[in-house]
Amino acid sequence: MKGFSFTMEVIIALFLAVVVIVALLGFFLGVWTPGTNVVVEQQVKSSACQKLISEGCQNPSNIYTNDFDSDKNGSVAVGSGVGNCGDDVGDNLMMLCRCYFNKPAEPECKELCGC
Repeated sequence: MKGFSFTMEVIIALFLAVVVIVALLGFFLGVWTPGTNVVVEQQVKSSACQKLISEGCQNPSNIYTNDFDSDKNGSVAVGSGVGNCGDDVGDNLMMLCRCYFNKPAEPECKELCGC
């Protein structure tokens, strides 16, 4: 009894078809897209930077990021302190710059916002 015999070209074509289908499924299921956290961080930064610019680029610590944990301490609270990430100093633009965008100094934070 003779079995099926496939040529090398057919085997390669089947393999490539499977790879393409897996890649398309991964793309549409969101495997290769940025996580929602990155998108939210960018939206919060954009909104806070817009406020900073509208207030004359004065003090990033006075621009609050409502409903976002900018200081990475596990809670959302208004405050104008400047501490380390994880400190309960308040969720403001300065802490967002420091904890999420690696801009620890005020001039760097202002530059991030286009001031």
